[in-house]
Amino acid sequence: MDFLKQAPSRGATVPQRWAGVDITRRAMHSLGRQRHLILALCLLALPAAADTTPPTSTLHVPGDYPSIQAAIDAAEDWDLVLVQPGTYREHLRFRGKAITVSGIEPASRVVAAETIIMADSLGPIVSFVDGERANSVLRAFTISGLQREEDGVGLLCEEASPRVVSCIFREHRREGWDWLFGGAAHLIGGGPSFEDCVFQDNELHSSSCSYGAAIAGEGSQVHISDCFFDNNRALWNQTWGGAIWLDGGGVVIRRSRFLGNSARTGSANDPPFAEGGALAAFDAQIEIENSDFDRNWTDASGVMDGAISAGGALYLLRCAAVIRSTSFVNNSITVHEWYTTHNCRGGAIRAYDSHVLVVDSEMRGNRASNAYAGAVSVREGEVELRRCWIRNNSADLTPDGIHVSHGSLVLVNCVVQDHPCALHAGFRGQVEILQSTLVGNGDEPVLWVDTEPSSRRSRILNSILWNGHSHAVWHTSGSLQVAYSDLSQPWPGSGNLNSEPRFVARGVFPFLLGPNSPCIDAGHPEVEDAISDWHPRWPEGHEDGPRADMGWTGGPLNRDLLSAWWR
Repeated sequence: MDFLKQAPSRGATVPQRWAGVDITRRAMHSLGRQRHLILALCLLALPAAADTTPPTSTLHVPGDYPSIQAAIDAAEDWDLVLVQPGTYREHLRFRGKAITVSGIEPASRVVAAETIIMADSLGPIVSFVDGERANSVLRAFTISGLQREEDGVGLLCEEASPRVVSCIFREHRREGWDWLFGGAAHLIGGGPSFEDCVFQDNELHSSSCSYGAAIAGEGSQVHISDCFFDNNRALWNQTWGGAIWLDGGGVVIRRSRFLGNSARTGSANDPPFAEGGALAAFDAQIEIENSDFDRNWTDASGVMDGAISAGGALYLLRCAAVIRSTSFVNNSITVHEWYTTHNCRGGAIRAYDSHVLVVDSEMRGNRASNAYAGAVSVREGEVELRRCWIRNNSADLTPDGIHVSHGSLVLVNCVVQDHPCALHAGFRGQVEILQSTLVGNGDEPVLWVDTEPSSRRSRILNSILWNGHSHAVWHTSGSLQVAYSDLSQPWPGSGNLNSEPRFVARGVFPFLLGPNSPCIDAGHPEVEDAISDWHPRWPEGHEDGPRADMGWTGGPLNRDLLSAWWR
């Protein structure tokens, strides 16, 4: 989280070169207003310390003990219980011991798949309910459910903080009439960690509410690293979190992949919900880094009356989140074409009353079928996208890639391209576009501002908004201030241009300013580029001074911008 060091605290002194530039002050210091978010995430990011004391004894199963639980009961702190491949039908309880229970080859996924723990009766297969800490380790097993009873969760962790390493949680399928929490793992308090684990084909199917088909967390501080969540499903009436659901607490997710997880509703009871194809979180702190969300989805197409489908990858309600170096590709939401509510939004992310910072990330090919906002939907709270690439997302009911209402959205050094309408600031919505490039590809305006009744002001600075026709901005109501920007239509304001930007592309990087572009050194005169752009990438003879360029490659946050984009 080193990027958080860039954020000034509330009331920080504005650098001299920003003095008097009122239009930029709010956005460039937006993280200062989210101090609670940063402090919470810094605390959440601290991993639990694992004890490195070597084992004193090794207990072999089945060589020394007929069952894994028998070996656990005989073990003392720092012992290793080593388990041969096979199928063990039993329930495990660590009893608070600082021991490691492991398959024989922790580095082999094949051996872990052959070392299976299955339940022989009702109840959790593995329980951490005696205050275990990070020196209680479960490693290199397959935990397989095949239980349809309501209490058949794979792993129960209550007020404990164990480490679960290189384990496979597969085919936990729970059905019931009541609320169901967690198909593979149910976490209550504590701070467990999952490292190099696979959660695959787990399913919750409740006639009431299903929460987190892989992991459900209630007030837990969960650490997830190098894990794979594949085809986990929350069904059938009110569903949240195809893979993960959180209520309170928080999660740190690093270097993990979420593929094909889903939340689906097919019932007309209560009203039906399907929110957060991969992750749904309420009142939680979230950190996601170097991860991928691919083809996750929510679906309410089977219900005609009042169903809600939102957040194909992420649904965040009253959350504080930082997302860094993460891709959102081909996620989707679907609702019945005959009945769509305005809450059906966000092919990739739906943020509701939340504070979210997204850095160095990509959103591509996400879709809202019979719904709104192909990539990101913001309602209340604030979302800031910094150095992000948002492209080719689609929505059937509105042409926008990003939508904000009753809240605010800040774009800094972003590219938003190939949407009929890149961004729509709707009812009581506020948008600030700084050092960004928005390019449309159809007959719709790049930016649509329709924010009344509201006292909010939308602002554009040092940016390029360009379209194939004359309307880059459609401003129907509300306050919009534009300065030192290039638009494909004349617009009043200091330093504004109406000139072809003369874009060039270099490798995967779009919309660079080519030689003799009028946008070079045309930003606010008191704003400078952190570096004078990218001479080695451009033809010999290109000139670029310290004054900020317009568009996504300029400004005080452009240092190492190209190397930071897209892993």
